[in-house]
Amino acid sequence: MSTLVVSPDIKVDLVSVLYWIRYLLCNQSCKPDPIDACGVDPAKITLVGHSLGAHIAGVAGNKVKQNTNKLLRRITGLDPAGPCFSNVHLDGRLDKQDAEYVDVLHTNAGLLGLNLPVGHKDFYPNSGMYQPGCFLSTCDHSRAWELYAESMNNSDIFPARKCENWTSFKNGMCSKNEIAYMGVNSEPGSPGLYFLSTGSSSPYGLGASGSG
Repeated sequence: MSTLVVSPDIKVDLVSVLYWIRYLLCNQSCKPDPIDACGVDPAKITLVGHSLGAHIAGVAGNKVKQNTNKLLRRITGLDPAGPCFSNVHLDGRLDKQDAEYVDVLHTNAGLLGLNLPVGHKDFYPNSGMYQPGCFLSTCDHSRAWELYAESMNNSDIFPARKCENWTSFKNGMCSKNEIAYMGVNSEPGSPGLYFLSTGSSSPYGLGASGSG
């Protein structure tokens, strides 16, 4: 099945997305730019990618910027791949310059995931490295898309607290800091690091109790 309906107002044609990204990357030197030629407004495009897909989305966003001098509306990186990407030039990986708004969910940072804050907002559920209920890094790594998928059904189930690190968050030192919501309805504003706790199995969202 090539089409995924993720909510009543969100429909994703998986095949079209893959071909669009490949076409964009293969035709970066073509004039006119394929996006402009098709009359597509980058400000209406959102890309979501997991692991290597997060970096592909970032590279695609960068190519759009280079070719059109315009930015995509949003890129969401779901635990962007870490191995081989820590020291890559910004053109070769996801970065906050790749879209108007870049939000990132870190669930296995430092292992299979990138251990760098690369978005306008970087969310770290359960420290961003190990996830409750997981015993393998592959499970921790995959938890990012599971959390994002759950946010589609309940957009305010993952409130996160702005904080400098997980230890400070767990010790209640950031309990009066502002809140931002992790997931599909995440919005720009007040960039930084955000932390939250989740459950060990679906439904993962803890609501207000997860934000400290």
